[in-house]
Amino acid sequence: MIQLPRIIAAVLALLLCGVPGHAQETAELRWDDPELALHVPQEILQKFRNPDGSCVQCSNSMTGTDQNIGSFAYLLFKSDFGPSVRGGSNPSRVAAYAKERGVKIYNVTGEPTWEWMKWACANGRGCAIGAGESHFQTLVGYNPTKKCYYVVNNNGDQRIQRYDEQAFRRLHLASGPWCVILDYPPAPAPPEIVEWWNDAPCWPPRPAIQPPYQPAQRPRPAQPVVVRPPVVIQPMPLTPLPFTPPPFVQVPLRESEDENSKAKPIAN
Repeated sequence: MIQLPRIIAAVLALLLCGVPGHAQETAELRWDDPELALHVPQEILQKFRNPDGSCVQCSNSMTGTDQNIGSFAYLLFKSDFGPSVRGGSNPSRVAAYAKERGVKIYNVTGEPTWEWMKWACANGRGCAIGAGESHFQTLVGYNPTKKCYYVVNNNGDQRIQRYDEQAFRRLHLASGPWCVILDYPPAPAPPEIVEWWNDAPCWPPRPAIQPPYQPAQRPRPAQPVVVRPPVVIQPMPLTPLPFTPPPFVQVPLRESEDENSKAKPIAN
């Protein structure tokens, strides 16, 4: 039989201290929101749901997909990069399969994880982090102005959860401070559509006045208007010309004195 005083004490502890790792709210952000450091559409994140306790590999696969590191993006699946990596992990196992696949990582444990996580988000990188009791999730953004963290849980619906500083600290310490960051350049930011046709800000800025080196347009002098009478073409008269035939001249034939010059019959 459960003792009533223990139940009362547990309820009071939750009311006073809060639920460890409780998300403040679901952030209604698109995957290409500029507040985020990891830009992967939700339909692709669905492929990295945690089926069998492989939460560390699920989180690392999300960062590998974002930064185009195929050997980490396909950790959960058998591929040309190697066999599938399943089950629970610890820092030593992550370091081992990262070395085997030739992937450079920052494998950080202890108190420095706080600054490393902020550094990763500030430089356009997501990171796999310890979040929740014996669980790993993916930190996809940090807003230093609002002091809030954005996390994707591979055990849930892959939606972005927003945490404030205190809630995120409880979430991270519940699993022990540990984070994994890829040592590669961040992915390019999503393209931004600039409506230049609506006078949106653009570079270089348009000049307010015309440049002084453009030649001035000189007006042409007025041309005098000359009115010419219309030209009337008269048809030529078709008068027949007189025709006089040439005189007929008869040339007398001259007989040759040479008998050999006369035509002779051809013998067949």
